Amino acid sequence: MAKRARDRLHTAGTEDEAGLQEAVDALAERLQRSVAIDDPNIRLLAASRHFGDEDETRIRSVLGRDVDDEVRELVQAQDVWQLTEPARLTLPLPGVTPRLCVPIRCAGLLLGFLWLIEDAPLTEEQIADSVEVAETIGLRLYRRDVALERRRARMEVLLRGLVSSDTATRGDALSELREDDLLPEADHVEVAVVGRRAAAHADDDAADVDRALATALAQAADQVLRRAPGHSTLVWVRRTGLVVLVAGDQVAGHQVEQVAARVTAELDRATGGGWTAGTGSHDGGLAEARQAYRHAVIANRAAQHLPEFANVVTWEELGVYGLLAMLTPGDLDISSYPAPLLRLAGHRGARLLLETAETFLDLAGDVQRAAAELHIHRATLYQRLSRIEQLTGLSFANGGDRLTFHLGVKIARLAGTYDRLVASPRRPDR
Repeated sequence: MAKRARDRLHTAGTEDEAGLQEAVDALAERLQRSVAIDDPNIRLLAASRHFGDEDETRIRSVLGRDVDDEVRELVQAQDVWQLTEPARLTLPLPGVTPRLCVPIRCAGLLLGFLWLIEDAPLTEEQIADSVEVAETIGLRLYRRDVALERRRARMEVLLRGLVSSDTATRGDALSELREDDLLPEADHVEVAVVGRRAAAHADDDAADVDRALATALAQAADQVLRRAPGHSTLVWVRRTGLVVLVAGDQVAGHQVEQVAARVTAELDRATGGGWTAGTGSHDGGLAEARQAYRHAVIANRAAQHLPEFANVVTWEELGVYGLLAMLTPGDLDISSYPAPLLRLAGHRGARLLLETAETFLDLAGDVQRAAAELHIHRATLYQRLSRIEQLTGLSFANGGDRLTFHLGVKIARLAGTYDRLVASPRRPDR
């Protein structure tokens, strides 16, 4: 019983996926032409062998499972999403052979595209054959998507329970996972939390953003599960991000970091950028998944707000910032920041001076490196540091003063109030 439950969870839709390749190969043999299927974002799902008609674009697509951004934009510019019947596409690029594009639809939904290289015109019978195959593939893709949606929903319930703040809910989820043998019993568990910087889409139409995000996140989740080793992974698709849990002693060693880096890169490409991830791990097994999750949430917050970190940040990298990042935006009001920081924020040129001090402190007081980073002469840096000391009453020669200033700036960034801080009402310099 447990094995059947596990297999249903982790293999949903795989039979229909296998049928895609069979359908593509059979059509290609009948037509003696290269055939490929892409998803709605022009990413390869299946491809036949070559028949001597391949061009550079097809070769790159088959080898890399993707196409260049230029090719994708040119295809999208021809309104392929509106197609309801086959259409011939010619791309204005050297060496790209014309193609017949057959939209793959089912129940009114666009599920992909069937491509045939048309180095010589296809006959009406061949086109009709391709349309019939596209209809069969559409049914398979529709069934696959329904199965994957059920699979994601089941995983979401289990993973949400596993990282819940409620002890009873965590216990129920853990019992269910063990009873159905859905994840391996292992000491090591890793969690990644993927999210997007708020400013990355602030100016976009809300409805368009929601639709694009939902599609991109679902596809990213499917990719994670397809690449996951064995029955080791759960994915939770949230409204604005993903949570990925990987369990098993054999996947220890930053497995989830690799997953997070791949997911953020795919989401950047699909939605225009701004994606970050934080990761956490624990050697206490699934019972400690919540602790790994909390660390991943904090690491992602640091990735989003602290410029010294990369887009993917591990809890171990954070150091003292791990403690600061535990503060949520509502924990601190600007009025509670260190008084010297507020004094500086109230003067003309506050942003420049704050950024100067932050860079200087980030680089451990190394004047030469700080001046190079800020693209100024060392004499100019000394003048700014002197001005900061004058306005704040702090001394950069004092370790406690340095800590006060540095932590104050980092808390402002983590709380998302840095811009408000430097936009405080100005008063003239004295």
